[in-house]
Amino acid sequence: MNVDDIKVEEIRDDELKNYIKNINDEHLSHIGHLSLYYSIYNSILLIKEKDEKDFIKLIKNRGERELIEKHYNDLITIVKNIDNIFLDNKDRDEVIEKIYKIRKELYNYLALLNSYIIELGYVYETFDYSIRQRIAKSKYKNLHWSDLRLNDFLQNILSFLLENTEDYNEFNYILGTIISLTPFRLTKEKFTEIVGDSLRKSLKDMPKSIVENKLEKAKNDFDSSFVKGYGIKFDDIFRQVESFKKFNIKNMTIDELEKEKKVVKEIILDVETVANAVRSLGLLTNKLYILYILKDIIRVSDINKDILNLENKNVLTDLEKQIDSYEDSIIKTVDFFQEINREAFNRGISIDEKLNAELENTRKMLAYYNDIFFEKEDILYPNLDDIPDENYIEQNVNNFLQYLNRNVKHMGNLERKIRMKGLLLKLTIPFSSPDKFMNYLEGSLNIKVTSKEEIFLAIDDIHYFMNYFNEYKIKKDS
Repeated sequence: MNVDDIKVEEIRDDELKNYIKNINDEHLSHIGHLSLYYSIYNSILLIKEKDEKDFIKLIKNRGERELIEKHYNDLITIVKNIDNIFLDNKDRDEVIEKIYKIRKELYNYLALLNSYIIELGYVYETFDYSIRQRIAKSKYKNLHWSDLRLNDFLQNILSFLLENTEDYNEFNYILGTIISLTPFRLTKEKFTEIVGDSLRKSLKDMPKSIVENKLEKAKNDFDSSFVKGYGIKFDDIFRQVESFKKFNIKNMTIDELEKEKKVVKEIILDVETVANAVRSLGLLTNKLYILYILKDIIRVSDINKDILNLENKNVLTDLEKQIDSYEDSIIKTVDFFQEINREAFNRGISIDEKLNAELENTRKMLAYYNDIFFEKEDILYPNLDDIPDENYIEQNVNNFLQYLNRNVKHMGNLERKIRMKGLLLKLTIPFSSPDKFMNYLEGSLNIKVTSKEEIFLAIDDIHYFMNYFNEYKIKKDS
């Protein structure tokens, strides 16, 4: 639909609803076509990934390997026979139910694989921390505290932060990198205060299902061993994690630590390969789910049958062109669609129950289509009207903080520091202002609580990072 020359204010009341319905129908049709082409495109990439890396063979547990391989074969078979979707509705509900079940099982497997990646990451950080400490003691033992101009360094960091506040993602990346390079010296009380403040801000005005999911994710980020199925499914990975935890790090040489750190990294890469493949399969279920739901409104005559062939890997460019074309069409009308909806609201024009249901269905299809991380279904399509009050958020945040306090009591000093820093790095808004971050940094680089060697190492690493980032920005802007 060409909307460039349409003036919304001149549209009659009775025409507004027709515009809303027609554009909504067009969007649904485009989403259906896009899901079709993405299903082919992603399946070709998955087949290529399996041929090149054979992620199935990386799964050592027979039960998990066979189930993931079955889901892979079932989904690829559905895509190979994608022409059959438009023939009749005989098996439609059965296939939709099958896709839905596969999606649920794949999500649970991905959650477990991510939990092992997190725990392996903490093992990796433990080795790395021990190596850095020893390097610091050797490299900086002859330097004196008087050689360090800490105030000048802190002022340089503050200036660096203030110069990079425009891009939210870049700013958070900078904060995260500096936090990762500095010793962790927060008290338990200060840590819980920062975590609590961050969560309250990030959860404000969120739907209830998203609030619950984010708090559950924060729990898993801190300690993933509580994820359902941990230690049972993919138990070969679990045994590897546990074996690393038994190492007596204090008695290991730097070479031994480096060797084990490298082994952990290789295991993480293998688990990530499997996790990425499971995620890709999950995203394929999203597109197939949409395709089967919307198949009746997809214009079969518009489909280029020549590119619906998984055996032809040369069609990727043609698929990309089709995808770009439909996405551009949606983008061109989405602003107008929002404008006519606002106009209808401002005029007091009510949307009847049938049209409202159609609009809600589009929102649901878009939620599945726009899912790029393979999210849990209840946050993928949340009830936007179910916004909890401040008391609910406060109570659940406090419950989470109590969970943290209970768990840190049973951890050794090094594990506690590493896990607390790990959670801090994953918070959406760990510090509400540069000044608060600088207070954190000053505390971490305080000679009363941190050795001079660790401080010198952190400062050198941060200087290196700032120089690297500045060079990156110069190249980016040139």
